[in-house]
Amino acid sequence: MRYFFIENQVLQCVKSIKIALTLLLCLLCLMPSQAQRKKKQAKVNPVEVARKIMLTGDYPQAQEYIAKELAAQKKLRRPTCNVDSLHILADTMKIAEANIRSTQHVVFVDSIVLPKSKIIEHLSLHPEMGRICSAEALLKQLKITVNNVGDFAFVNALGDNAFLATPQNGVLALSRTIRTGSNWSQPEPLDIPDQEGMQQDYPFLLSDGVSLYYAAQAEEGFGGWDIYVTRYDGEEKEFLKPQNIGMPFNSVANDYMYYIDESSNTGYFLTDRHQKGDSVCLYTFIPNTTHTPYPNDTDFVTLFHAAHINDIAATQQGQEQRIAEWNAKRASKITTKEGGNRPKFIISNRVVYKDIDAFKSPEAKSIAEELVTLYATLNSQETLLSILRKQFTTSPTSTIRDNILQIELERTQLIHLIKKKEGQMRQLELKVINP
Repeated sequence: MRYFFIENQVLQCVKSIKIALTLLLCLLCLMPSQAQRKKKQAKVNPVEVARKIMLTGDYPQAQEYIAKELAAQKKLRRPTCNVDSLHILADTMKIAEANIRSTQHVVFVDSIVLPKSKIIEHLSLHPEMGRICSAEALLKQLKITVNNVGDFAFVNALGDNAFLATPQNGVLALSRTIRTGSNWSQPEPLDIPDQEGMQQDYPFLLSDGVSLYYAAQAEEGFGGWDIYVTRYDGEEKEFLKPQNIGMPFNSVANDYMYYIDESSNTGYFLTDRHQKGDSVCLYTFIPNTTHTPYPNDTDFVTLFHAAHINDIAATQQGQEQRIAEWNAKRASKITTKEGGNRPKFIISNRVVYKDIDAFKSPEAKSIAEELVTLYATLNSQETLLSILRKQFTTSPTSTIRDNILQIELERTQLIHLIKKKEGQMRQLELKVINP
């Protein structure tokens, strides 16, 4: 009996020891987990948190977060984050907020992503508005020698003024070369005020001969390349102080090559925002005749997305009438090669439409609107080919020959696309009118 009592006590003791060991192991397992949590919490960077909130467009929440974080850091003897960075971010956000609130309401109608090496092939401009070309190729054509030039050049419709970027005081800045007879002058600096020593490129001159758009890497810009406009004072014979054209055209990314085809009332500009690697986006928009802001009661997040062009469809909301008028104006400006009249849409041997509104099928009408643009592009290509062929007869350079061959190739591809679209249009319309 005594032995049984002792054995029972031993068993109870062993059981207690097992329970104690189990609890100890649990505590040991929990301790690294809690340490890891503390370590993770210590790694949280308030600057990064605020920046992430800012990128969503909710500036009020980001500003509130920064204010609370600065108050918390002030109570600590040793701040756990870079307080100066928080102050800088807060100041940056105030400037950005002011710019975003002045964003223009621009109606965007299209966009296309391009590799940088293919940009020049897609910068279509009616010959009556001038032409955009490679700066290097232009200088070779004009037989002008410059060691280093910018990317693009602009030649006016008369073909007697060309704008491009050439070396000036260690940077590339805008210059102009003028044709006298058959000779071109050496590029002369434009001396645009307040931007001395800053990179400039991508010029475009409106048909008024006064308004010059270009891109610059200026200190007061939003970041990267920004688009500016300056105007020429004919009386003073000088360019006026340039103006940053603001959002949505400019951003912290690179924004450049802004131009307007006044013959079709269509604007274009290039940007690498939202893009990866070696790609850029060419946006198409309807130009505003005056600065058109959003209504005062527009919420900030909506303005944020509009400023960054996050949604093209959103810019078209409530603008159906304006888009319809733009399409109608473009259609009325477009002529065909044969008769110089508005395009005719052949549906069958007996049915021919002279007006887009005559279509019964919405899908066919949409394709017809695309065809109007394609007809205009084809007409522009044929006009440009005619000009280049005339130039080649008097100055048979390899550059002009290569340009002719390239445009002829694009013209063949465009004709093939037009025929395909016309077939689709006819089939869709005939299904409605001959069910």
